[in-house]
Amino acid sequence: MTHSVARLGMNLLLCSVAIPAIGAQSEQTSQSSAVPPPPAATHAPFVDVQHAASNVFQQADPDAVNGGSAPDEQGEQGQNRLKFVTGEQMNELAQRFKERLTDPAQRVALRAEQRAALVSQNTSVGRLVGLDPVMEQKLIELLTDEQMERLDQMYVQRLISTDLQKIADEMTQRMTALRDLLGDEKLERFQDFESKQSGRHWVTRLSAGLAPADKLQPDQEDRLTALKQEQFRMSALGPWRAFRHPIGPLLSFEDMQRDSQRQTLLANEESWRRRQVEHRALEQEAATFLTSTQLAALTRYQALEQDNLRRYVEFARAEAGMDPQIPDTPEEVEEIPQPIEAQLQVEVRLTVNRELTTVTRTVRSGESFTFRAAQGLIVEATLILYEDDWIDVHLNYSEEGTTGQRRLPGSMISTAQARQPDGAPGVVDGGGTVVSGRKGYAIESTVIAQVL
Repeated sequence: MTHSVARLGMNLLLCSVAIPAIGAQSEQTSQSSAVPPPPAATHAPFVDVQHAASNVFQQADPDAVNGGSAPDEQGEQGQNRLKFVTGEQMNELAQRFKERLTDPAQRVALRAEQRAALVSQNTSVGRLVGLDPVMEQKLIELLTDEQMERLDQMYVQRLISTDLQKIADEMTQRMTALRDLLGDEKLERFQDFESKQSGRHWVTRLSAGLAPADKLQPDQEDRLTALKQEQFRMSALGPWRAFRHPIGPLLSFEDMQRDSQRQTLLANEESWRRRQVEHRALEQEAATFLTSTQLAALTRYQALEQDNLRRYVEFARAEAGMDPQIPDTPEEVEEIPQPIEAQLQVEVRLTVNRELTTVTRTVRSGESFTFRAAQGLIVEATLILYEDDWIDVHLNYSEEGTTGQRRLPGSMISTAQARQPDGAPGVVDGGGTVVSGRKGYAIESTVIAQVL
């Protein structure tokens, strides 16, 4: 079982395109549901192939695919109003995009919509990356060209690849094009800008509801974005640990379904409770640089989000045949396994762009070690053994940048039983990931760990 702190997409690419029909929601929403919503329109900095979602969320506006978004009954522009899209609906959506892409007049209109979405999502790119107006427009044009090419691949050519190396090669081509336009230093700034898109999009939605005199200033936007992005990051590290099964006989398919549903409900309810604490913490920190009017708007905005999440959880409980009302305290209190002290013999097998690196270490549980893998990728590995006999493997990636070593987005967290039923060492299969830095890195990891 692997959990990547990544924004996931339908078959890797569908959710990474700037289509008005698919809402560019933040990672904040993804932590409130079992299936994550799509990322912002810009190309996702990394993807997790093994866990790409097969379904997507779509804004409730049925005319969104033709451009525009009508306010809902509360006057909000599609504020977290999502519906699940599967089967025939997805086929119809795909057919409509194919028609728009192959008809010259409609293609021009579609490209204009893509460009407008990218302009909206990159409103502060010039200031934060250091681009003059001419260079900023060239960047938007390049990003729009990329979007149209991806749409062609998906809906006209039907080329949706799950080949790690092919995706990494395409990322390398993208980085080369961006580097040719921006140069090395500004490319790194742009990548940092992209990595904070979720937090920035959340702040933009908040600011959109403020009166002109109360709009967030650039420094306020930057500080609030940093706070929210860190909150997203920390929130992403929590609920996945619930999906462990104790060592013993394999569960039947029906039992696994029931257990998965139960764990999903528990995780969503816990997310709702945790979000109340997170909201208060954000408001306390934001109070140091927001005006009283802006802070009041933040409080209202978070209350609306919390109410939307509550309704989602209540709907999920009703679907499971439970009382929709969320209890004040968890109906089932699950004991959280605690880390334990142990000496571990570890072998890490990391394949980067088809080049294998094998590293063996003896480490203490919770201790980190760093090594250089193929293609210049720098890897920091941390293994944590828990009292329930499960082991977590955290892999963080870095590369040498223009100003020294820089951390790349796309950390992997994998988990497995520390010992097999026959007593053999635990094998943690991290699956496949593509990480974007100066180029694309197709990464596959396997960790063999034995308690000494």
